[in-house]
Amino acid sequence: MLVAMFWPTILLYFAGWVLAAVRFWRPNAFLERWGTGGLAVAWLMHSAMLALGMAAEGFSRANMLSLMAWAITGVYFTMLLRGKSSAKGQPQPVLAYVFPPVTVALLVSTWITRETMLGHTGLEALPLGPDGGKILLVAHVGAVITAHVLFALGCAVSIIYLWSQYRLRNKALLASGPLPSLGSLERYNHNLVAAGVFFLTLGIILGIGVAGLSTLPGRIFSLRLGLHALAWLLYAIFLVEYALERRRGQVIAIWSIVGFGVVTVALINELTILTSR
Repeated sequence: MLVAMFWPTILLYFAGWVLAAVRFWRPNAFLERWGTGGLAVAWLMHSAMLALGMAAEGFSRANMLSLMAWAITGVYFTMLLRGKSSAKGQPQPVLAYVFPPVTVALLVSTWITRETMLGHTGLEALPLGPDGGKILLVAHVGAVITAHVLFALGCAVSIIYLWSQYRLRNKALLASGPLPSLGSLERYNHNLVAAGVFFLTLGIILGIGVAGLSTLPGRIFSLRLGLHALAWLLYAIFLVEYALERRRGQVIAIWSIVGFGVVTVALINELTILTSR
């Protein structure tokens, strides 16, 4: 029963997140309804699945991960309802952009943890074909590298922003020729970071799958994954702060540069592991 419910739940969560990602870039009431509806159905299925798992296994490691995923989605819906009832009107689309993928990542970890506890390792822990591991690894590396390139561009734009701001304050900008306005540079930085978060999220989810194919039970979460998760968290907070207009201008630019520093450390660690094989 758990197996029959698990993958449809994952797919509904993932579909809801993809619709939310599209709506983040192109606001659309139709996508909002379908995305939110898909996430709500997935959460209800997840609730039933969690209850069955708790009844069968108690507070096992897999069930604790599933409970964390369930609670994160519950927080998302609570914030969604609070946003709709507030004077500001509709909640920020950024919430749907950053919350659902955390649930997906934790649920994939739940599945791998449960399967490895049952003695299933490698390709047996995931429904993949003989070449599934290679495809998963290539997709993981491709998504992570794409995210790093986007974050690097965002960092470069942030540096230009800070330099332009400095010259503007010293009234030296006019003598250096035309440059994009500070507002334009800030929007470019935000868009690059948002796109990078999408690909980094995909990379982390795929990376959990890759780890599940080659590691022992309990070894899914490592420094390699933890550095990417830390970078994701920094950039996710960046997007939320930007959307809520709590942080703008110089603070956001510096935030983007610091985030890229963490991403660089994660990339160096990733390349070191890949080249040592």
